[in-house]
Amino acid sequence: MAPEDEKDLAWTFAVDFHSSQLYGDKPYVYHLTQVAHSVAHRGYEYECVGYLHDIIEDTECTEEVLRRHFSEEIVDAVVAMTKLKGEYIVDYLARVMANDIAHVVKIHDTMCNLQESVKTKQWRRVTKYCKQLEILVEDK
Repeated sequence: MAPEDEKDLAWTFAVDFHSSQLYGDKPYVYHLTQVAHSVAHRGYEYECVGYLHDIIEDTECTEEVLRRHFSEEIVDAVVAMTKLKGEYIVDYLARVMANDIAHVVKIHDTMCNLQESVKTKQWRRVTKYCKQLEILVEDK
């Protein structure tokens, strides 16, 4: 599949699978677009993962469905970014950081969440995302 086609498909998946979800008072795809656009300069794979990073964790979409439509590199990064039920945050972040694309996208995801938390004055979330960002950028 051509890069532009894969990117368009990632956008379509994001819109379709997250259609009923909200990010604060905005459609959830607002957040996914923020993340995707912030990493687009790194390449289309990063942008695709930006659109898809929450799809397994937050929707009915499965890894198997993604593997039928997207490259292994993209799906592996999305899988790395999917937090498992009951998983400790340090284990989750270690898995994310082991995948180069997932690591970069997670930094941008965290930054977007941090910015939104500051705007909406959700101070506990600000603390959470600051701690997470510190782990993600350690030794970078």
